[in-house]
This record gives sequence, C-alpha cells and structure tokens, in this order.
Amino acid sequence: MEKADEYDKAHNGAKLRTKLRTYILEALTNLQAKRDNQHHNCFLKIEGEEDALSYETVVEYMDTKFNTVEVERSCAEAYLKTINDGKCEITPDMLVEGDKVRVNVYQSESQYSGIRSAIAWVYTTCRIAMPYAGELSIYIAGLSRYIAAAKQTLGLKLTEGKADMKQEVFELIAEHLFRSGDKRDILYHLIFLLDWNLMKRAENCLNAKMIHIGFVEDHMTFTFAKEKGKQHGDMHGPWHCFANPKKPHICLVLSFGRYFLTYPSVLQEGAALFDGPNQYARYSRRLHQLFYELRDDLKDMGVDWSDLGTHSARKGVGTMVANASTIGPPIVALCLRAGWKLGGVKERYLFRADGGDMAVGRRATCLDVDEVEFAVSPPYFDYTDLDADGKIAAKEKLQRFLKERLPNADTIPANSWNLVKQCFASICYHYDDLCELLDDKCPFR
Repeated sequence: MEKADEYDKAHNGAKLRTKLRTYILEALTNLQAKRDNQHHNCFLKIEGEEDALSYETVVEYMDTKFNTVEVERSCAEAYLKTINDGKCEITPDMLVEGDKVRVNVYQSESQYSGIRSAIAWVYTTCRIAMPYAGELSIYIAGLSRYIAAAKQTLGLKLTEGKADMKQEVFELIAEHLFRSGDKRDILYHLIFLLDWNLMKRAENCLNAKMIHIGFVEDHMTFTFAKEKGKQHGDMHGPWHCFANPKKPHICLVLSFGRYFLTYPSVLQEGAALFDGPNQYARYSRRLHQLFYELRDDLKDMGVDWSDLGTHSARKGVGTMVANASTIGPPIVALCLRAGWKLGGVKERYLFRADGGDMAVGRRATCLDVDEVEFAVSPPYFDYTDLDADGKIAAKEKLQRFLKERLPNADTIPANSWNLVKQCFASICYHYDDLCELLDDKCPFR
C-alpha cells in the first residue's frame, strides 16, 4: 500500500478510484500465474504468502485518506467531541487565521467502497475468495457514522458526487455550444445532447458506431453492444431519441445534421461516430471550461459551477423525466434506459418495450408531456402535393444536392444515408434560426 500512496501523490489530479485501479492494473499481468497456483513476481501479494495483503493493511491505508476543511472553532469542537466520545483536543498546528480550525474529515463512503471494489476485483481476477470481505464491509459501514457527523456538525455538503443538472442549466450550456464559432463545439454540442437524451454514460455515447444508429418513422434509434451493468455483448436497445423543433439549440436531430455536414468522414462504412483517441478527456475539459466561463450565469440560477461535471447531465435528465408529470413516463422504462438495476424479481419479469422507451425519449427532449406538442413530428420533406413525376424529380434533386456536398457519397451505407436525409430536413426547417443564432465564424455557415 506504500506504493499506492506514492502513486496517489504523483497523480493528484485523478480520482482515488481511478488511481488505485491503475496501480493494480500494473500488477495484473504478473498476477495471472496465481490462478493456477504458480509462482508470480508481482509486488502485490494477496494470499498465502509472506506480507500478503490483509484487512489490517487495507484499513491502515483507508485511514490515511482524509479531506481537510477549515471551519469555525465551535463547529470543530462539536465534531471532535462527537467522534472522540466527548473528548476534544485542538493542537496549535490545527489553528488558522480568523479563529478557524483545520480539521481532517473522512471522505465520502463511496470513495472507500471504491477502494474495496478495486481490491475485490484483483481477488476475483485471480479466482480467489477475498478473505476479509465481510470485515471490510463492516468497517466501511462504521465509517458512515463519522461521515454523517462531519456533514451535520461542520455544515458540509450532504450529497455525494456532482450535482444534477437542471433543465435551465442544460439549455444554457447547449445554447452556448450551439452558437459557438469553434468547429470543435459542433462536435461537443452533439456529445452533450446525446449524453442528455440517451441518459447513458458519456463513455457509451463516445463509443457509438454509425452502424448502430438509424432513423425510423419519426425518431432516431441507438443500440449498444454493452453497458456498465451488462458487459457480455448482448444487444441493448433500441433506445429512441426524438427531435425538438421548438428549441433548435437542444434539438438532437438538428445537431446530428450539423455534425454530419461538418465532419462527413464519419458517414463512411465502419466509422465511429466520434473518431479519434481520448475524446472523453477532451469533452470533459471543454465542459468544465464552459462551466467556468458561465459561472456568473450559473450563480444566478443558484448553481455553483464547481458542482457540475460530465455526470451531471445524466443525473439531471433522469430527475427531470421522473418528475415530468403524474402521468409521466413509466419508472421501469426510465431505469432500463439509464442502465440502472431494478433488482430482484423485477429484473426477471419487467423488460424493455418500445412504448415505454419512446415516452422516456420524448420527455428527454424537454417536450412538455402535458402539451399537445409532446407528440410533435420532426421536420421532414413533404411530397404529398406532387404527382408521381414531381415526387421523383424532387427526390432526385435532393439526392444530387447532398451528393455534391458530401465526399464519397456513393460509398455511404444505406442507414447513414437515410439518417443524413432526415437530419438535413431539420437543417432546412431551421434555416432562419441558424442564420440568426450562429456565430459569424461558425464553419457550418
């Protein structure tokens, strides 16, 4: 565990769970031999060996993980008495200016659970039962008393993790990316809307492939080979996403249209929707940069910009959909779309169906479930007023127009070509909005 401490100090910017998992991954190759009871050269010892990892070692490591906060002296005294059975000792090194006291408090319970999960993964990989799993669970449960005491007496934030993103915050961020003159923001705008509409982890959205995206009737469909809780390669979906013609800055179909015409190479067969390495890291940096730039606007909405993260959109849309109305989308469809486990017998009897997921998908576009516009159609090309020859001529004109503007159009797969035509209809419908709202330097112009 000393090496884990050294690793933590060298990588202060990463989360604890990520750091520890990286540290363990470095040893995994050498640990493989342990599966067959063979000798291994890994510095991490886990069973039946001298200096093997033990309950005491792990707890000792966990006890070094604190957050330091500066609080009023009266609050610090109350907290120290709570955790030390009525005893309170404030040493000179704890004192800071302004009659405040520096106090060490335990991190969130999820942080310690993350350490336990990472260590348990090593034992599972080596096909060995973790000998102190029960003891460690009891220890972490006991920490909750001290964590709750710190929140109560020191006035710390009660919730864990990043805050959920309200709809008004979502629209503010989306509009800023929509109006931007930076070419990369066309990409980030689509990722952001996908993250919200699909209710998936950002990693799922970033790993999507064009072959798994389609347009059927009045909606887009997405399928995934695996998700966090389902890693075995069975298909998950289809998940349905809809347009919001009333608000172009949060319309997913329009965002796709802008993206395809700006980055047409993604339309080719076998292409990833978002090509290139480290897309998540770049997206995360851009989003946090945007939160900081809009900190004053966010503050007016009652939101601290530092409380937001890439996961905030998923939290926010889930909360919004669940509270859409007393006749809102079914909770089972919501949980299945977001990838949350139902638990127990419900997972054996309640399954995904198109109707429930469509209701969730429409609400995720920020359409009001109590208004007639909830069933609004996406923009489309209407040929009903034309005769047979007129329809053929109009469709051929559309084909020529797109082929002249998309490189290697003849090699674009059928599903992608259909998607382009449907999304292009949204571009035509919102032409005046795009001319008015987009930055003069926007490459989409």
